[in-house]
Amino acid sequence: MKKTLILASVSLLCLSSAFSSDRTDRAQFGVPSQGATVEPHDSTAQPSNNPSAQPGLARPLPTSLKGMPPEILGKIANNLEAEDVVRLQNMTEDKTFQAKTHSAEFYQQNSRVMTCDISNPKVFKSLIKYLQEAPQNANIKLTLIGVTLDNLKQILPYCNEVTALDLTGYIIGDKEVEVLAESPYLVKLTALNLSSNKIGDEGVIALANSKTLINLAFLSLASNNIGTAGVEFLANSENLASLTALNLANNKIGDEGVIALANSKTLINLASLHLVMIKLNAAGAIALAGSKNLASLTSLSLSINKIGDEGAIALANSKTLINLTFLALWSNNISDKGAKALAESKNLASLTSLELWHNKIGDDGAQALAESKTLKNLTTLDLKNNNISDKGAKTLAESKNLASLTSLEL
Repeated sequence: MKKTLILASVSLLCLSSAFSSDRTDRAQFGVPSQGATVEPHDSTAQPSNNPSAQPGLARPLPTSLKGMPPEILGKIANNLEAEDVVRLQNMTEDKTFQAKTHSAEFYQQNSRVMTCDISNPKVFKSLIKYLQEAPQNANIKLTLIGVTLDNLKQILPYCNEVTALDLTGYIIGDKEVEVLAESPYLVKLTALNLSSNKIGDEGVIALANSKTLINLAFLSLASNNIGTAGVEFLANSENLASLTALNLANNKIGDEGVIALANSKTLINLASLHLVMIKLNAAGAIALAGSKNLASLTSLSLSINKIGDEGAIALANSKTLINLTFLALWSNNISDKGAKALAESKNLASLTSLELWHNKIGDDGAQALAESKTLKNLTTLDLKNNNISDKGAKTLAESKNLASLTSLEL
């Protein structure tokens, strides 16, 4: 009796829900609704009071995504508009793709974002005019595409009122990041998304040494070329002490990089840490679990790694991670032993969402979870693609200890 309740990826739901009631706000920042045509604003014309006349170009959605590699789908997802995300959600159930929607948290925190292709000269000029005329404390949130080193240098002097900047793409490298880090005009920036680019350790070191980006609360560097050296600079940077959310997914960080994060004395305000697909083993998970510096964490994603039962047990026994409400450990070679440790943990009572799909959990692990007296606050439990039989599925579905569940995936 295979049961599936509410099929949806948590990360994708966050992204779509952040936009679902935001049609008016999107228009305010010049992002057209699905199917709309927006002509670039002519900078020589008189300024319009109509918000939709401000610059903004929507990125079109491919008509069919069937057969496209997951990594390509993930890159596409980083640049989608609201309605497109909903359409894409209906077109694919590929979990690898869903895991790569690295912009989800950025857009969840910054729901009104103006998207501009600054490779278009008219849009570029119009955007500069828009930024020039912006009042103080305008709280401008920008997604820029078509970025080059040259046009980035030209536009930054007008970004005094920009608080959120998304440069997700495939062309930003260390030189562009150095320009960002050295810019004196980004003092109000609190959110920076640099996912899916070509940033290496040098670029990360520049960010870590920046005297301007000291107000950053959100930083995403997912899917770049970052190694241990870059992460060590991030972990030791006194300039990034305001960070509350850090996404380093899909980089070659390894255990050494994670140990540096765990030992950081400056990243103590982190509430969200995403370390998906970073070549993490049990040693790194053990370091996180034993860290006294990560007590503020409420969301931790360690999926697509190899922490195994040893890593899961360490997390379950952690005295630091007691404030976690979201824990993602899917695709980590976790068996019944690890599942039992999580189920019996007295430290994970705050969890509301637990993702354990694509592991090696069988009926014994399912029964332990069903009988857990700690995980009674769970509203989402994902156990798809494990070794759970109809018997185990029934045990979970009928569990009185998991009465708060609104989403159970088996």
